[in-house]
Amino acid sequence: MVYFQMSYQVGGYALFIPRKNLTHLDMKVEDALRFVITAGISNENGDKKENKVADKRKHK
Repeated sequence: MVYFQMSYQVGGYALFIPRKNLTHLDMKVEDALRFVITAGISNENGDKKENKVADKRKHK
């Protein structure tokens, strides 16, 4: 099951997606939520950082 959050963190959709269509990220749940809430612009220290998702896709 994959959760797709809607804008402004008001709600979202939980969808069943086949594993073959997913890209695994080496990311903790806390980091993933932080990424979603801050639109990918901060890390655990509140600093700006590279977008891990975009970087992962560039190197495929």
